[in-house]
Formats: sequence, structure tokens, C-alpha cells
Amino acid sequence: MEHKLPVPAEDDQRGFIVRSAIKGVTAGALSAGLTNPMDVLRNEMFKRDTGLVDTCRTLQRCVCSALPLSLTALLSQNEMPLNTLAPL
Repeated sequence: MEHKLPVPAEDDQRGFIVRSAIKGVTAGALSAGLTNPMDVLRNEMFKRDTGLVDTCRTLQRCVCSALPLSLTALLSQNEMPLNTLAPL
């Protein structure tokens, strides 16, 4: 990521702050995205008092059955009638 971000001028304090903020937010999002599923798995193992394989199977069944229902509910709630759109 270091080589993809533009390097600010030496006297551009704001540019250095923005660059550091972008790197920090990216690192935080990636670490949360990688560690959160493992934390959920660990918590389910403790809650159900089962092993890794059994917990993974249970979670897979839950996600596979809940995902289509959740997407249907989400998409139907956000449905907007065409007459509410502003003319171009």
C-alpha cells in the first residue's frame, strides 16, 4: 500500500495526516475482517461446548438457511416506487 498512495510534499502536514489515516483505516478494517470470523467461531465453540468441526457445520447450516431470508427482507424493504425518483 505504501507505493500506491501519493507521497505528499515535505511541508504538507495535512497530506501526511490523510495518508496515515488511510493506512490506519485500511489496516483496522482488514484486521477486523480477518479476526472477527475466528472470534465468532471460538465463542460458538464455548457456548455449544462442541469441537471445531461440529461448530463449523452448525454455523454453515445457520448461515446457509438465514442468508436467503435476510437478503429477501433487506431487498424488499429498500424497494422504491419508480414515481419517487427525480427526473433526469
